[in-house]
Amino acid sequence: MDTEATLAAGRAIQPRLKDILAPAAAADAAERLDEILAADSSEPAMTAAAVRALLDEHDDTARFLRRFLDDPSFRTLLEPDGGPLNERSDGIDLLAGDPGPIDADLYRCPQGDYEWEHLQAGESIPECPVHHVALVRS
Repeated sequence: MDTEATLAAGRAIQPRLKDILAPAAAADAAERLDEILAADSSEPAMTAAAVRALLDEHDDTARFLRRFLDDPSFRTLLEPDGGPLNERSDGIDLLAGDPGPIDADLYRCPQGDYEWEHLQAGESIPECPVHHVALVRS
């Protein structure tokens, strides 16, 4: 486990929890995440393990963590001090504009009790894990 990247994922997801989870779950996760990240940092590996355990409790936060850890370009988009992509000196010219994350397509179970965000091109749309029916784009 990459300790620093996991801690960075915890900090990156904090302001986004209300957009990722239902209100009650987001409030609970935000409070617990605040406590974890504010705790004594003499054991960063233990803190990172606690962040991972918390984010793994929900499919959407687990997916965010997995993408944050696996996709450097996703991490770059979320860096608060990264500045616009076209101002970076990495040797490539990028398009001007807001480099922030874009809205994902939302898919819902026709029964109304399951939602899934399509975050990455090429990612296949799963079926509802409860009713085993195709999800509908909303």
